[in-house]
Amino acid sequence: MDRQKPDFSEKKRECDFLIRALSDHIAARQTAAPGELDWAFLVKLARMQQVFTLLYAQCKAFLPPEEKRALENDHNTALFLYGNRVSDAAEIGAAFEAASVPFFFVKGLPVAQYYPVPALRTMGDGDLVVRPEDAEKAVAIMRSLGFSGEKGHEGHALVCERKGRRYEVHTLLADGAEYRSPAPAAFFNDFAPFIRGNTLDPSFHFLFLLSHLRKHFLRSGVGLRQFLDLAVMITRCPALDWQWIGEKLEEISLAPFASACFALLDALFGVRAPLPFDAMSPADAALMTERILKGGAFGFADPENAAFRAKRELTGRGPRWIRRLRLFWKSAFLPYEQMKAYPGCGFLDGRPVLLPAAWLYRFWIILWRKDKASTRETVQNVLIPEEEVARREQYLRAMRLFDER
Repeated sequence: MDRQKPDFSEKKRECDFLIRALSDHIAARQTAAPGELDWAFLVKLARMQQVFTLLYAQCKAFLPPEEKRALENDHNTALFLYGNRVSDAAEIGAAFEAASVPFFFVKGLPVAQYYPVPALRTMGDGDLVVRPEDAEKAVAIMRSLGFSGEKGHEGHALVCERKGRRYEVHTLLADGAEYRSPAPAAFFNDFAPFIRGNTLDPSFHFLFLLSHLRKHFLRSGVGLRQFLDLAVMITRCPALDWQWIGEKLEEISLAPFASACFALLDALFGVRAPLPFDAMSPADAALMTERILKGGAFGFADPENAAFRAKRELTGRGPRWIRRLRLFWKSAFLPYEQMKAYPGCGFLDGRPVLLPAAWLYRFWIILWRKDKASTRETVQNVLIPEEEVARREQYLRAMRLFDER
């Protein structure tokens, strides 16, 4: 099966049709048969965005035979995997309840219930959240159920797998480094008051989805499915408390970004959030739509999303050369948490006073052992072309994030 990345040049009709089919799906409308389309391109695009199940559901009556067979196989596999995830969730939930450990699922499984057909919301993994004080108990429970894996980065109690299905057990919902103020991360990580019968309050969940989308946008990028999740909650979740959501968006500095997301949802799917938002210019809406489509489900398909951390450091007000020097300094003199994990720097763990010695050791590795990959990456990041940084700033301004990095 040909899964090459599609060429986006001169494919506006196909892109527009995919968005129309998705709009029809969340509105529970039939999709009218289109005129002539490049169906091979369209299928590749739907796979990149991980919305192939929705395209199949809307278009199976008039899909060309070859594309119909391919999408039908993918569709049936997705339904099978969804059924397994629902069974997993029931088994995991029963085990946590028996151990009196509060928990909740976020993103994929709980959001799927708002889609017209929940099983058509694809997902690559499952996300389970527990209180930090219950991390060890959560790991023991997952292992008792046959899940194998290891501790992930900060905020993860366990990243595990069973029978090819991956789950992440989180103890935090937000990374403080993603915001200029500590308030948003503090708000999201104080999630215990919002657990209702081992289910997350939908209004709090909606805010988290916005925050999570913001994180992905600032990092590798976002796809259509993340905007679809917001759209189906807006249109199909009557429990959302919009007055409270509006107040919290202001309190946790998410209001400008949320306004841009609501404007895009209106432009993409005709879904209007019941909160005031500033319209996005047609030029910015077209720019962001193209960026979302080209990047795939998480932005990785677009090479322009590479080196996102470096580009984030280089964007902003003030002379660029100062930002480039600052980026070089940060890349050369890594902080304690990163240096203690650097090969050969285990002596640093618990002894931050030895950080200068660790820096010297790293420089020796680079100079004498020729750590070429690290050196090349540092130089390339510092010398990212000006036009790439300017485009990054254009995206940030369109999403009202330029002054929020």
